[in-house]
Amino acid sequence: MTANIYVDDILAAAALREKMLRLLAAVIEAIFLVCGEPDIAVRQCPLSLEKWFELIVGPRQIVLGLVVDTNKMTVSMTDEYIQQCRDLLNLWDRDRRFFKVGDMQKLVGKLARLGEGAPWIYKLMSHLYTSLAFALKSNTELLDKSSSGFREYVRQITTKTFSGKQSDHLRHVKFAMKKAAKMVNKHNHSYLVNPTMREELIFISNALAPDSGIKFETPIAHLIPRIPTASIIGDSSLLACGGYSITLGFWWHLSFPKDIVERTLLHLKDNSDKRFISINCLEYVTIILNYCASLVTFASRKIDDDPYPIVLCVTDNTSALNWTLHTSKKSNIGRALARFFCGLLIGSNVGVNAKWISTIENVVADKISRLKATIDTNPKSSPSVNTYDYANLQQEHVELKACVFFQPSHRLLSLIWEILLTQKCPDLNQILSLKPQDLGKLSI
Repeated sequence: MTANIYVDDILAAAALREKMLRLLAAVIEAIFLVCGEPDIAVRQCPLSLEKWFELIVGPRQIVLGLVVDTNKMTVSMTDEYIQQCRDLLNLWDRDRRFFKVGDMQKLVGKLARLGEGAPWIYKLMSHLYTSLAFALKSNTELLDKSSSGFREYVRQITTKTFSGKQSDHLRHVKFAMKKAAKMVNKHNHSYLVNPTMREELIFISNALAPDSGIKFETPIAHLIPRIPTASIIGDSSLLACGGYSITLGFWWHLSFPKDIVERTLLHLKDNSDKRFISINCLEYVTIILNYCASLVTFASRKIDDDPYPIVLCVTDNTSALNWTLHTSKKSNIGRALARFFCGLLIGSNVGVNAKWISTIENVVADKISRLKATIDTNPKSSPSVNTYDYANLQQEHVELKACVFFQPSHRLLSLIWEILLTQKCPDLNQILSLKPQDLGKLSI
């Protein structure tokens, strides 16, 4: 048996009491071998007796602030830590318009740690990091213009001109860096909480509300590198999008509404128009719809051989890839879609990862997204409904014949179209109310 040491904490596992006692004894021996036999007359004992007296042997342990439950195989945050996050967020009520660097640093630090028990929260923090970096840079520029003491510290750091011995220079540099950093971090200048930042803070506050029903807990299976349960591949054009998964046995094709298409490069010259919808956003929508298709498939077919499956979203768009793994930094639509995606991930037993594929390799998904509408000669047919030759596509790519067709629900599509058109994400409770059967259906 082995014991893994993290800084000064050791996570050990053994079956039966006798083997656990042996493992604990081996850990003590290992500490003494590395750090020396205890001799308190000469040096401090390398073994923290206080920690050992307080040691609880059991399947539920707090390791570096995280609750590791080896019965449930989950990692979560303590109730005390969650309450500390709530207390900080209470400072950021809906009417607060400005923030200071020190307050934002505390909040970002707490939320980053919170993300270790709920990884979806990382998708919401990019804008907070950006705002904090901007504030730190602005504080530095303001101090450089207004504080002679700060300028002196900067001069000492950059020129390393100190009086005294050469051996003292490093200590002086570290001291100057520490003092300068404190001045930057504690500067009282206030910065604006912009609308996007406010929406993200409100989203996180709603998720942390005691009555939200959200557990800040994640399966260990979603945190460790694993072979994905299935790959889902997608692609988007400016007119339509589509995707498929041979492993899960589904495929789908969807045309964008006229209101969406009119805001793309097919009708607008560039992104100078505030209504502009980029191809990156449409590619991200494809990944979200592919994930929804996987949720419906796992639920309807009762695929339960793996309680915590992982789907690998494959895309040929680097922005959509980065937004799936992290989040959007510049696109308001991308950030709104990210919040919607977070709502789908909260409480889901299906984890998600992403991978890039070249456009040349992404042949099938590319053809699905670029299917041409067929001309219907029947005068009684509605002119607003396009028809497509799906049979010809399946003949050309026989692997799709064994797949059923996924039809996204009107409810899901209306929420996504609303995000693209308004740059606003629906209320978190509205997203959490979506069950797999609300996302769409599989049809032959």
